[in-house]
Amino acid sequence: MTNEELELICRNTDISVGTPIGGVGIILDVIEDSKTGRIEYLRNGDLTPHGLNLRFNGKPLPNGCFGYQDVIILLEENTPVGIVFPMGEHDLHVLVLEEYQGRGIMSNFMSSGIVHQLNPRLSSITTNFSPRFEPDKYSKIRHLASKAGLEIRTST
Repeated sequence: MTNEELELICRNTDISVGTPIGGVGIILDVIEDSKTGRIEYLRNGDLTPHGLNLRFNGKPLPNGCFGYQDVIILLEENTPVGIVFPMGEHDLHVLVLEEYQGRGIMSNFMSSGIVHQLNPRLSSITTNFSPRFEPDKYSKIRHLASKAGLEIRTST
């Protein structure tokens, strides 16, 4: 999932269907139609795993739809400001909208302990910032990862 896709999900989230978590945001499920790019927001728990497939209300997802579970939308005064997207059981992709960066939103989330409550097996966070070419940004990500006790990985 690209940062652009994550930003689109975050900016268009219907927060009324989310389940509040720890005062830092909401959790919900998302289904994406690969043909149209349309995203549907579901109440957390509506989308459930069944073997290798995901089911919506006990039925298989429609052909061409992909489901994501436990997408976390970070909120500031009921405004979506960021997204935490689990990538499998052992990694996270996070994004705070540019206009909300520098306000401690991710720092509060990462130190809240919610990451490990939702996924106890999570061990790392991935960044595409290089310590060699973007040391300031990489340092911020490393700081956030350490707040949650996660390893940092660099995507290539």
